[in-house]
Amino acid sequence: MHQHLATKLSMAVAVVVLVTLTSCSGQTTPETSPTSSQETEMIDPAQARTDLYAQLDAAQALVGGEWDNSDDSSPMGCTLNSTEGVTFTGTRYSNDTAGEESLAAVAQLWEGMGFTTEARNDVGPYKVIVATSTTDPSHVLRYGLAEQAMYLEGQGACGEGDLYEWVMKIRQESEDATQE
Repeated sequence: MHQHLATKLSMAVAVVVLVTLTSCSGQTTPETSPTSSQETEMIDPAQARTDLYAQLDAAQALVGGEWDNSDDSSPMGCTLNSTEGVTFTGTRYSNDTAGEESLAAVAQLWEGMGFTTEARNDVGPYKVIVATSTTDPSHVLRYGLAEQAMYLEGQGACGEGDLYEWVMKIRQESEDATQE
């Protein structure tokens, strides 16, 4: 039974990864539906971005090591409850490694933040923890551990807002930062 569930999860994660990759290229907008009959309220995109980076930061601090932070400040379109919104992604890589106990520790950390987690062993050389928000199924975090590398990545919750307005806001933030 556990093997069957892992196979289903493998397919779901592959779809999430594919949707995320195609969203980054501007070809499509990921669409999600609530996991229950109640509709989930969308949060502010700035809060969604802050929460995502804090969730990745917490896992990074827990695991330790030196990390390359490749978080992408570019907003992406998303859909939740048939409403278009804005989300962000984050990615961190490390050539360090941690013990296998870090997989359970990261799973426990993210479960404490309100995510459900699943362990995966079928992602190339990586053992992976996939965490999915219980309120927004597009809000997904991943921690991958291999013999000579680790990664953290995620897509934040779908926040209420206009994508074009957020693109302009991020552009202005970037310009302001370069002038300082």
